[in-house]
Amino acid sequence: MLNINRFTIIIIFLGDSDNLFELPFRIRIFFTVNDTLTYYLVYFYQFPMVYLLICHNAWICLLITIVLHICGQLAIVEYRIRHIKMLPGARDNTNTIFRELVERHMRSIWMAKASDDAFHFVLLLDLVGTTLLLGLMSYVVIIGSSMSESSFGYVYIICVIATVFLLYGYCIVGELLIQESKRVHAAYYECLWYESSITFRKSLMICMTQTQEPLRMTAGKFFVFSLTGFTDVLRSAMGYLSMLRKMTH
Repeated sequence: MLNINRFTIIIIFLGDSDNLFELPFRIRIFFTVNDTLTYYLVYFYQFPMVYLLICHNAWICLLITIVLHICGQLAIVEYRIRHIKMLPGARDNTNTIFRELVERHMRSIWMAKASDDAFHFVLLLDLVGTTLLLGLMSYVVIIGSSMSESSFGYVYIICVIATVFLLYGYCIVGELLIQESKRVHAAYYECLWYESSITFRKSLMICMTQTQEPLRMTAGKFFVFSLTGFTDVLRSAMGYLSMLRKMTH
């Protein structure tokens, strides 16, 4: 009798195709996975997504680290420019110190522009995807709350929070880069230029001209990541949410 029950359980388990062919990612596909070969093909197709997520997070951390490093270099330049001493009889030494500061500043500018050239297209894709995801997931949360699906809604609320946090990370780092660039520009104006030589003043004027435009982290060379841009993206996402609600009601 016990052997018959075990045999019955095995047959029931084998007849349940959902347990046998469970994919690593729950996505909707346009065909039915009902044999081993199809299951293996779909499984190997989805398997690299794990590494894509890891690579995506890695380059986000790399970009944020580079931008924060640039902000640190700009903060050093700003501090040293404000505290540079114009000693009488030591003009050559002052010019040498100022030349080193300008070289450090130009290196930071080059790093910021090179990073923007390398990452602006990927940031544009992230920006568009983040905006659409915020609108769609917010709509799903509203639908789930109206259907009393609490566990379903909590999952999407966590996804919305994670997406907003990612966008806020981009924008706060971009805001720091802008503010540090403006501080360096203000430091050139506020240093003791009136106690320096004519050569020093001419060099200072060139630096003032070069720093009139603050450094920025952009998406597609047109959207600037800043706190103002963060509110603009949230406003656009809520606009998509309002459009979806009007289309379905």
